[in-house]
Amino acid sequence: MESVIVAISKMERLSRIVLGSFFVPGMVDILLGGQVRLGEQKMANAMILFVLCLYLSWVDFHHRRIPNRALVAGFVLISFLELALSSPMEWLMAGLFAILSSLVFGWISYYKPLALGMGDVKLFALVCYGLGIRDFVVVLTVASLAALLVSLVLLLIRKVSLKYEVPFAPFVTMGLAVLIFMSEAS
Repeated sequence: MESVIVAISKMERLSRIVLGSFFVPGMVDILLGGQVRLGEQKMANAMILFVLCLYLSWVDFHHRRIPNRALVAGFVLISFLELALSSPMEWLMAGLFAILSSLVFGWISYYKPLALGMGDVKLFALVCYGLGIRDFVVVLTVASLAALLVSLVLLLIRKVSLKYEVPFAPFVTMGLAVLIFMSEAS
């Protein structure tokens, strides 16, 4: 029994390290005023993802789920853009980063199912596929900080308890909006 407890505590520490490896570069980039320049194709992908995330935010907020059909539609649209506007190597790299993202966050979701749902994992993979790893880290960092602030406020005013599940798609939408705004401002 002790070996199981030790293994679980090691998994928790490893998941914190993995999450920290995503947040620290994004925070450093944002705080140091890093330039976010989306090219024509990435801006088109960001706009598709933003519109899709508006819909997913509404569904996630009201029903606590992210529909697979919407994610597949977004994947198909972004794939057509990637195929038409980018080189095969860029398309392959985007796919590899999306697979890596789904493996990392899927692993976290498997061990902490109440912390991160599989719909969020698939949404992260789609955002990573559409934007690339650097912009994905910015979106994830902004979304996580916004979710943290909202959750803290809700806890402080005693509207929710620690067991409350916060829908994350609205915060991903906020992260995409910040990315688009930062890109247009630079």
